Amino acid sequence: MRGLTGAGVCLAVRTGRGQETDSRRTSTASSRAEGAGGSAGQRRPDVLLITTDQQRKDSLSVYESKCCPVKTPTAAAIARDGVVFDRAYIAGTTCTPSRASILTGQYPSRHGAYSIGTTLSPDAMKVTDLLARAGYVNYAIGKMHFTPVSTAGKFESPPNVLDEPFWRSFDGPYYGFHHNALLNRHSSEALSCRMHYGVWLKDKGLTEEDLKRYFANQQGRWKLPLEFHPSTFVAESAARSIRDHKSRHGDDPFFMWVSFQDPHRPHVVPAPYDTMYDPQKVPYLGYRDGEHGGRPEFYRELFSEQEKFSARFPGNKFGVPCASSAGNAGGKKEEALRKEVAIHFGMAALIDEQLTKVIDALKETGRYDNTLIIYTSDHGDYLGNHGFTSKGFPAFEEVYNVPLIVKNPGGAPAGRRSGELVSLVDLAPTVLSLAGCDIPKAMEGVDHSRSWQGKGGPVRQSLIIENRPIPSGFYQQMLVTGGYKLVAYMDTTQGELYDMKRDPDQYDNLWDRPEHVKLKREMLIQLITREPVKKEIPTELTNLSVEELLKVLWKKMHAEEPVQPRTSFS
Repeated sequence: MRGLTGAGVCLAVRTGRGQETDSRRTSTASSRAEGAGGSAGQRRPDVLLITTDQQRKDSLSVYESKCCPVKTPTAAAIARDGVVFDRAYIAGTTCTPSRASILTGQYPSRHGAYSIGTTLSPDAMKVTDLLARAGYVNYAIGKMHFTPVSTAGKFESPPNVLDEPFWRSFDGPYYGFHHNALLNRHSSEALSCRMHYGVWLKDKGLTEEDLKRYFANQQGRWKLPLEFHPSTFVAESAARSIRDHKSRHGDDPFFMWVSFQDPHRPHVVPAPYDTMYDPQKVPYLGYRDGEHGGRPEFYRELFSEQEKFSARFPGNKFGVPCASSAGNAGGKKEEALRKEVAIHFGMAALIDEQLTKVIDALKETGRYDNTLIIYTSDHGDYLGNHGFTSKGFPAFEEVYNVPLIVKNPGGAPAGRRSGELVSLVDLAPTVLSLAGCDIPKAMEGVDHSRSWQGKGGPVRQSLIIENRPIPSGFYQQMLVTGGYKLVAYMDTTQGELYDMKRDPDQYDNLWDRPEHVKLKREMLIQLITREPVKKEIPTELTNLSVEELLKVLWKKMHAEEPVQPRTSFS
């Protein structure tokens, strides 16, 4: 077996490849967990975590896109039974660090998987291990990306992903998940049709020649029939697991992570989703002439002098995972980008339609009312806004501010909308709390369970976002508060400060304005101490200038430099 999990959940055995795997699952729930959520004997909640990959939140109807009506009724129905969060943010800026933060409740600087092309340690603290100790059965359905997908020999990379006999027999464990139905990469990429998804396609009658024809990095309209689509595989696998759960595990509760690989580029989708949205009516901010003039100089380099930007990082073998320039995106370039936005929205609509199968399975099995449902994405996509595509550096809301919809069993009044700050690093501790489990002190996220249940107000005054795309040479940290966003960079006095209420699209950088020095000092201290400004400020920081505080922050950033290298781009 090649499964991966953490140590200490139960008896571990060594496999032929030197990886640890569980030989059995702990089924004895703690006394606290048995009583969670209400009176003695009340069934603990099931947990359904739904994630998408690189989804802009305005592709969901609950976020009131300014374009033509967005068609995502399933997510809207979940929202009617729960709460929509307008200010949810990622903890890390690309797939692996963001997903690892969801799983561990820790920032990338703590869990160590700081960028794509890195590996989350199997021994990392994971919410799956903690839930298993309390009697939960854990399912991973879809894309996980806890290890590189382009490093030979890694679990989610060739040649392992091509080993069809292995995938026909492998069910788990993997990072604390007892049952697994996995795929990886993105939409029409050549290797995205492997792992469990490849077995499923073969069982549905597709041949190797079919896979080569359908998975060739297509863009726009995809000729792959909907019945074979990766989102169909994810939804049907999840629905089947829900329906089979009781016969396999009796009354044990489950934690199920259902992870769709769309709407990440390549932007490709079958008809009619490719023409569902008019490219001329999609939300498209584009590039405002000269807008990067008041920002740090590497903005202008990334936008118009990519070679100069890359030259900042000599010897960086696998490139810098960050946004790509879309140029000034006028004329035909804008037309192409608008088409990408329209396809992105169409891919989101297809996910939403397939998600209905999962929700229906919960309702048909009588589990819906007692299921905590969380819908979010690992990060967004610039899609041409501000002259960039993809994700990572820069620091705009299109990537960092993600959708978050929560339906809590017996919780907050239905149909609520919240402007409180939530980080994806908070999901693990909040899930543990609602499951009746203790929250380890090593978890850096905060518990929102009372707020989600309608029993308390906002928990956070601020949150932090980390972006270290390469082992050394570039590190970006952000502090987001109720009204402002501060962006600091390692080893440079250049930075960003925005009034997010007055300037939500971040055109007016206040970093160098003398009237904002006091605010900048307060926010830098929060970034250094990771504490709200109302807490007592350490005496050694009290009288430091902005420049001196930056030096303290840089020292801290250098101290966080990772112990593992990137082994491939992704």
